[in-house]
Amino acid sequence: MRATGRARSVAAGAPHGYHRPMTDAHYTDPRLVALYDALNPFSADTRFYLDLAARTEASRIVDIGCGTGLLACELARRGHTVTGVDPSPAMLDIARRRPGGDRVEWIEGDAAQLGAKSADLAVMTGHVAQVFLDDASFDATLAAAQAMLRPGGCLAFESRNPSLSPWTAWTPELSRRVIDDPRYGAVEIWQQLIESSNGRVCFDTH
Repeated sequence: MRATGRARSVAAGAPHGYHRPMTDAHYTDPRLVALYDALNPFSADTRFYLDLAARTEASRIVDIGCGTGLLACELARRGHTVTGVDPSPAMLDIARRRPGGDRVEWIEGDAAQLGAKSADLAVMTGHVAQVFLDDASFDATLAAAQAMLRPGGCLAFESRNPSLSPWTAWTPELSRRVIDDPRYGAVEIWQQLIESSNGRVCFDTH
């Protein structure tokens, strides 16, 4: 079976600009959200953050932009007290139903909704730091993280290396792949770069 559809995304080409654009169907269309874990499975990135949490002996952890909760639930399973925040109700619905989801506090919104939370470690995984489209929203998230981190706490996130311009390979020929999903069967996916200018990248995912 082939699943068909298209979603347009805009992302910061460099980490300067979590104000996830909720017009992006990746995060709002339940059919696409259901494919998120198949497209973004447990990986070396997940392992990095699990090891970081253990190495820093973090008791309380906040996952900003937690998505479907893969990392948050695994952290909770390992004994950490975890809060996951994300603006997408569809993604949080999956997170709550994930094994171990009852061990995590889930908040719908952005970092501003964290209020008086305190944490030893705050993380932004899966290139969340590149979803910000302006300096003000990124600065506000960093300020919220700083306010909740305890003395000696840590904020960790990753981004693509903009000097390598990885989006130049986002063409049907170079990015096409097929994943197997237990509900939809074989799903073919590829990216198509639309434009890249002023630190922003616009692309379609088919």
